[in-house]
Amino acid sequence: PHDRYLQAIRAELRCKAPLFAGRAAISVYLGGGTPSLWRPDCIAAVLAAVLAEFPPPPGCAPEITLECDPAGADSQTLHSLRQAGVNRLSIGAQSLQPRHLVQLGRQHQPDDVHAVVARARAAGFTNLSLDLMIGLIGQRPAELSDDLARLRELAPEHLSLYQLTVEPGTALAARVRRGEV
Repeated sequence: PHDRYLQAIRAELRCKAPLFAGRAAISVYLGGGTPSLWRPDCIAAVLAAVLAEFPPPPGCAPEITLECDPAGADSQTLHSLRQAGVNRLSIGAQSLQPRHLVQLGRQHQPDDVHAVVARARAAGFTNLSLDLMIGLIGQRPAELSDDLARLRELAPEHLSLYQLTVEPGTALAARVRRGEV
Protein backbone atom coordinates (compact mmCIF):
# COMPACT_ATOMS: atom_id res chain seq x y z
CA PRO A 1 0.00 0.00 0.00
CA HIS A 2 2.97 2.35 -0.45
CA ASP A 3 1.32 4.57 -3.07
CA ARG A 4 -2.08 4.62 -1.34
CA TYR A 5 -0.40 5.70 1.90
CA LEU A 6 1.47 8.45 0.04
CA GLN A 7 -1.79 9.73 -1.44
CA ALA A 8 -3.47 9.67 1.99
CA ILE A 9 -0.67 11.70 3.56
CA ARG A 10 -0.74 14.21 0.72
CA ALA A 11 -4.53 14.57 1.14
CA GLU A 12 -4.15 15.06 4.90
CA LEU A 13 -1.44 17.65 4.31
CA ARG A 14 -3.66 19.58 1.88
CA CYS A 15 -6.49 19.58 4.44
CA LYS A 16 -4.44 20.52 7.49
CA ALA A 17 -1.77 22.84 6.06
CA PRO A 18 -4.09 25.89 6.07
CA LEU A 19 -4.39 25.54 9.86
CA PHE A 20 -0.66 26.27 10.11
CA ALA A 21 -0.30 28.95 7.46
CA GLY A 22 2.95 30.89 7.61
CA ARG A 23 4.84 28.18 9.52
CA ALA A 24 8.29 27.07 8.37
CA ALA A 25 9.68 23.56 8.60
CA ILE A 26 12.93 23.32 10.52
CA SER A 27 12.43 19.67 11.50
CA VAL A 28 10.42 16.79 10.03
CA TYR A 29 10.07 13.56 12.00
CA LEU A 30 8.76 10.40 10.35
CA GLY A 31 8.03 7.87 13.05
CA GLY A 32 5.44 5.85 14.82
CA GLY A 33 6.00 2.35 13.58
CA THR A 34 8.65 1.51 11.07
CA PRO A 35 8.70 4.14 8.32
CA SER A 36 12.02 2.69 7.10
CA LEU A 37 9.89 -0.04 5.50
CA TRP A 38 8.17 2.55 3.31
CA ARG A 39 9.61 2.92 -0.18
CA PRO A 40 12.22 5.70 -0.28
CA ASP A 41 10.62 7.31 -3.33
CA CYS A 42 7.40 7.72 -1.33
CA ILE A 43 9.36 9.24 1.54
CA ALA A 44 11.01 11.67 -0.89
CA ALA A 45 7.59 12.63 -2.28
CA VAL A 46 6.16 13.31 1.19
CA LEU A 47 9.18 15.35 2.18
CA ALA A 48 8.87 17.41 -0.99
CA ALA A 49 5.19 18.04 -0.25
CA VAL A 50 5.83 19.02 3.38
CA LEU A 51 8.69 21.34 2.48
CA ALA A 52 6.64 22.91 -0.33
CA GLU A 53 3.80 23.67 2.13
CA PHE A 54 6.15 24.83 4.88
CA PRO A 55 9.32 26.18 3.25
CA PRO A 56 12.27 26.30 5.64
CA PRO A 57 13.62 29.71 6.61
CA PRO A 58 16.36 31.05 4.34
CA GLY A 59 19.67 29.35 5.03
CA CYS A 60 18.07 26.61 7.13
CA ALA A 61 18.57 22.98 6.16
CA PRO A 62 15.80 21.18 8.05
CA GLU A 63 16.55 18.13 10.13
CA ILE A 64 14.72 15.20 8.52
CA THR A 65 14.47 12.25 10.91
CA LEU A 66 13.19 8.78 10.14
CA GLU A 67 12.65 5.97 12.65
CA CYS A 68 14.48 2.81 11.64
CA ASP A 69 14.28 -0.81 12.82
CA PRO A 70 17.76 -2.36 13.12
CA ALA A 71 16.56 -5.52 11.39
CA GLY A 72 15.03 -3.83 8.38
CA ALA A 73 17.58 -1.44 6.93
CA ASP A 74 20.01 -2.81 4.39
CA SER A 75 22.73 -0.72 2.73
CA GLN A 76 20.71 0.04 -0.41
CA THR A 77 17.71 1.21 1.62
CA LEU A 78 19.89 3.47 3.75
CA HIS A 79 21.54 4.99 0.66
CA SER A 80 18.11 5.53 -0.90
CA LEU A 81 16.79 7.16 2.28
CA ARG A 82 19.76 9.50 2.32
CA GLN A 83 19.10 10.41 -1.34
CA ALA A 84 15.42 10.96 -0.46
CA GLY A 85 16.48 13.72 1.92
CA VAL A 86 16.59 11.94 5.27
CA ASN A 87 19.58 13.28 7.21
CA ARG A 88 18.97 11.79 10.67
CA LEU A 89 18.08 8.23 11.66
CA SER A 90 16.43 7.26 14.92
CA ILE A 91 17.38 3.60 15.36
CA GLY A 92 15.17 1.51 17.65
CA ALA A 93 17.80 -0.52 19.49
CA GLN A 94 15.50 -0.85 22.57
CA SER A 95 17.95 -3.24 24.31
CA LEU A 96 21.14 -5.14 23.61
CA GLN A 97 20.11 -7.97 25.93
CA PRO A 98 18.77 -10.94 23.93
CA ARG A 99 16.24 -11.89 26.63
CA HIS A 100 14.73 -8.40 26.60
CA LEU A 101 14.53 -8.31 22.81
CA VAL A 102 12.57 -11.59 22.94
CA GLN A 103 10.37 -10.22 25.72
CA LEU A 104 9.62 -7.12 23.63
CA GLY A 105 8.90 -9.18 20.50
CA ARG A 106 11.71 -7.49 18.58
CA GLN A 107 12.99 -9.13 15.40
CA HIS A 108 16.59 -7.92 15.63
CA GLN A 109 19.60 -9.24 17.50
CA PRO A 110 22.09 -7.09 19.46
CA ASP A 111 24.67 -7.30 16.67
CA ASP A 112 22.12 -5.89 14.21
CA VAL A 113 22.33 -2.54 15.99
CA HIS A 114 26.08 -2.35 15.44
CA ALA A 115 25.65 -3.40 11.81
CA VAL A 116 22.95 -0.85 10.99
CA VAL A 117 25.00 1.94 12.56
CA ALA A 118 27.97 0.96 10.38
CA ARG A 119 25.76 0.81 7.27
CA ALA A 120 24.18 4.17 8.12
CA ARG A 121 27.57 5.83 8.51
CA ALA A 122 28.69 4.28 5.19
CA ALA A 123 25.53 5.68 3.56
CA GLY A 124 26.50 9.18 4.70
CA PHE A 125 24.45 9.64 7.87
CA THR A 126 26.27 11.93 10.29
CA ASN A 127 23.38 12.28 12.73
CA LEU A 128 22.20 9.11 14.45
CA SER A 129 19.93 8.66 17.44
CA LEU A 130 19.70 5.35 19.29
CA ASP A 131 16.58 4.49 21.30
CA LEU A 132 16.91 2.46 24.49
CA MET A 133 14.06 1.23 26.67
CA ILE A 134 14.40 1.32 30.44
CA GLY A 135 12.23 -0.17 33.15
CA LEU A 136 11.86 -3.44 31.28
CA ILE A 137 10.30 -6.33 33.16
CA GLY A 138 13.08 -7.93 35.19
CA GLN A 139 15.74 -5.51 33.91
CA ARG A 140 18.75 -5.49 36.20
CA PRO A 141 20.84 -2.35 36.78
CA ALA A 142 23.89 -4.17 35.38
CA GLU A 143 22.00 -4.89 32.13
CA LEU A 144 21.02 -1.26 31.73
CA SER A 145 24.60 -0.16 32.44
CA ASP A 146 25.86 -2.65 29.85
CA ASP A 147 23.35 -1.42 27.26
CA LEU A 148 24.32 2.20 27.87
CA ALA A 149 28.04 1.48 27.65
CA ARG A 150 27.68 -0.54 24.44
CA LEU A 151 25.46 2.06 22.77
CA ARG A 152 27.82 4.87 23.74
CA GLU A 153 30.65 2.94 22.04
CA LEU A 154 28.73 3.42 18.78
CA ALA A 155 29.15 7.20 19.22
CA PRO A 156 25.61 8.28 18.36
CA GLU A 157 24.91 11.99 18.21
CA HIS A 158 21.84 11.38 20.39
CA LEU A 159 20.68 8.69 22.81
CA SER A 160 17.03 8.50 23.91
CA LEU A 161 15.84 6.57 26.94
CA TYR A 162 12.20 5.49 27.01
CA GLN A 163 10.33 3.98 29.93
CA LEU A 164 8.56 0.73 29.04
CA THR A 165 4.82 1.23 28.73
CA VAL A 166 2.75 -1.94 28.51
CA GLU A 167 0.21 -0.96 25.86
CA PRO A 168 -3.28 -2.49 25.91
CA GLY A 169 -3.91 -4.98 23.13
CA THR A 170 -0.27 -6.02 22.74
CA ALA A 171 1.19 -9.49 23.21
CA LEU A 172 3.13 -8.21 26.22
CA ALA A 173 -0.08 -6.88 27.82
CA ALA A 174 -1.68 -10.29 27.37
CA ARG A 175 1.31 -12.00 29.02
CA VAL A 176 1.13 -9.55 31.95
CA ARG A 177 -2.63 -10.12 32.29
CA ARG A 178 -2.06 -13.91 32.39
CA GLY A 179 0.63 -13.48 35.06
CA GLU A 180 3.39 -14.86 32.84
CA VAL A 181 5.54 -11.76 33.35
